Amino acid sequence: MIRIFSYSRESNRMESLSIGDLPRHLADRGRTIWVDLEDPNDEETGVLGGIFGFHILAVEDCIDDAYLPKLDPYDGYTYMIFHAADPESLDRFHSQKVDVFIGPNFLVTHHPSEVKGIFDTRGVVAKNPGLLLRSSDWLLHGVLDAMIDNYLPALDGLEARVERAERALLDGDAVDVADLVKARRELLLLGDLSQGQLDILTELTNESDFVHDDNLVYFRDVGDHLRHIHHRSTHHATLADAAVSGSGAAEVGGARTGSKGAAAILAALLPPTAVTSYYSMNITDLPGGESSQGALMVAVAAVVYAVGAIVLFRQKRWI
Repeated sequence: MIRIFSYSRESNRMESLSIGDLPRHLADRGRTIWVDLEDPNDEETGVLGGIFGFHILAVEDCIDDAYLPKLDPYDGYTYMIFHAADPESLDRFHSQKVDVFIGPNFLVTHHPSEVKGIFDTRGVVAKNPGLLLRSSDWLLHGVLDAMIDNYLPALDGLEARVERAERALLDGDAVDVADLVKARRELLLLGDLSQGQLDILTELTNESDFVHDDNLVYFRDVGDHLRHIHHRSTHHATLADAAVSGSGAAEVGGARTGSKGAAAILAALLPPTAVTSYYSMNITDLPGGESSQGALMVAVAAVVYAVGAIVLFRQKRWI
C-alpha cells in the first residue's frame, strides 16, 4: 500500500496524491511530500528508483529486511534504517525495520508491516497537517519520536521478567532459566538497536544538510530518549546474566549439599551398623559375647555413636 501526502506551506492545505501526481508535486519546493510505503507491491516500490531516482544499492537495502541501523548520505538525499517495536508484544521485544529517505522537501518511509509510530503520525497529519508537514525534517522527528516512545511497553515488560526471576532466586523459588535467557537476548538486541539509532541521530544532526538548525534540539531530545533506553536495556541484561549465573550456582550448590549430607549420614551409620552386624553372628569369644547384656550394650553404644556423629556433622554444616 502506498500513501502520498502533499502539503502546501503557502495555502496550509494537504492533498492525498496518486503515483501519477507525485512528480509534479515534488518539483514544487513550497510543498512537503510524505510517501509512506507499507508492504508495497512492485509498482509502488518502483517509485523509489523511478520517480525519486534513489541509488540501486539504497533500494536493495530498503527491500532487504536483514540490516542493522545505518545512515548513507547520497547526493540530494540521505538513506537511513531505523527499527520500531512490535506493539503486540507487551513483554517481548520484536523489531520492525523501517527505511527512511529524507530530502529537501520529501520524506519516504518504507516498512513491510504496520508500524504503530507511523500509524499514529498519520493520524496527527490527518487532523492537523501543518503541525508536522511544515518541513521534511520536522516530519522525520515526529515519526522517530512516536516510534521510540513505543519501545517503552516492551522494555517495561522485559524488565519485569528479569525482576521476577531475581525475586524468585532470592526467595529460593524455582527460576524459569529459559525465559530469563530469552529476556536477556531481547534486552541485548534492544540495547544494540538503540545505540545504533543513537549513532545515526548524532551523525544526522552533525552533518546532514536536511535538518534545520532550529530543529536540532528536538532531534537531540529523541537521542536522549534512546540513550536512556540503551542504559535500561543493557543494565537489565546484566542483571539477567547475574540471575542466570545465580540460578546455576544454586542448583550446583544444592546438589553438592545433598551429596555431602548423604555421605555424612552414611559415615555416621556405617561403623555402628558394622559392629552390630558383627555381634549378631554366632561368635561367643568376642568381648561381651557371653554376657546376656552384651547385645544390649553394643546396641546402645551404636546408637550413641550415630547420634553423636550426626550432631557433630550438623554443627559443621555438613548435613
